[in-house]
Amino acid sequence: MSRKGENIRKRRDGRYEARYKSGFNKNGMPIYKSIYGRTYSEARNNRLSFLSDNRKLKDKGNITIRDVSVQWLENKKLEVKKSTYSKYYDTVYNHIIQGLGGIKICNMNQALINQFVGEKSRKGNSVNQNPLKSKTIKSIINVLKQILKFTEKQYKCQRLNFEYIIPKEESTEIQTLSRDEQTRLINYLIKNPDRKNLALLICLNTGLRIGEICALRYGNVNQYRSCVCVRKTMQRIKNTAGDLDGKTIINIDEPKSKTSMRDIPVKKFLIDEINLFKGNENDFLLTGDQFKYVEPRSLENHFKRVLKENRIKKLNFHALRHTFATNMIEAGCDPKTLSELLGHADVQLTLKTYVHSSYELKQKSIEKLPEYCA
Repeated sequence: MSRKGENIRKRRDGRYEARYKSGFNKNGMPIYKSIYGRTYSEARNNRLSFLSDNRKLKDKGNITIRDVSVQWLENKKLEVKKSTYSKYYDTVYNHIIQGLGGIKICNMNQALINQFVGEKSRKGNSVNQNPLKSKTIKSIINVLKQILKFTEKQYKCQRLNFEYIIPKEESTEIQTLSRDEQTRLINYLIKNPDRKNLALLICLNTGLRIGEICALRYGNVNQYRSCVCVRKTMQRIKNTAGDLDGKTIINIDEPKSKTSMRDIPVKKFLIDEINLFKGNENDFLLTGDQFKYVEPRSLENHFKRVLKENRIKKLNFHALRHTFATNMIEAGCDPKTLSELLGHADVQLTLKTYVHSSYELKQKSIEKLPEYCA
């Protein structure tokens, strides 16, 4: 017999049957259907799950991309790091909701996706009217695909899988410091020792990212093994919590990938330069203080001032990383080793993004060709 009010009974075959009202016939009498389970609890839970999904299906016609995007974002908040969530938050609110938010999920189609991508290619978003780069558009589309996949699973709707074409952009040459510029820069940094100049010297000789050098503490420098141990990175991210929504905060956390947590051997002269400045194990290397730090934007501005003072062309901070990678290749470092030093999981990324053959290296390669006499 079914328990009172539950409308669940055990059948002769051992299964449990949970009945539910699916509608009414032409005479106004209720129509019942059944859901089964191996146990009483399983049958009840299966019925609850089905009825919940059924309600979602009825409401599906009114659900918009804004609704599912916000739901997806809330789920991601529990799964990813603060820095990653901040990027997702920015993508959802500044791009996806602005461009597609009012569209009902049942009305999504290929034409709307194409129009969305086209607008991003031409004018970015409402705040910044500049066209977005292909890489940025790809990141937005990847988030949109995750949201659509979430929608399929959450609302049992048809597969929302669309093709998209992102306009190709001309590849820009990554700039590095020339040999002469490197010599001038290194001489200046050594002759003018301070903590920010030390940061530039370390990055030129290790390929550290700007966030990694800003988060570096004295305890991350292993004097005995002569290496720098990357364990944290620093970023200024949007604060998405409560009344601080929209403002930014400094976030110090582990790097995004495990391969970015690495030990980089350094020459003795660099250890000597580091030892010019004293600090405790937990002190930031760039301040000598446990709680005060130099944030990436401040170090970037310092780098620009140093370049100007030494009459070196304008470069962004990442040029130090590019220069390190190029120097390592010219010194005979194999791509796999360089990939690990840079903290990449994919050697192809290292070759494609960071290795830029100099004219001198090309000339040496040509000279190695055998000579043929007529």
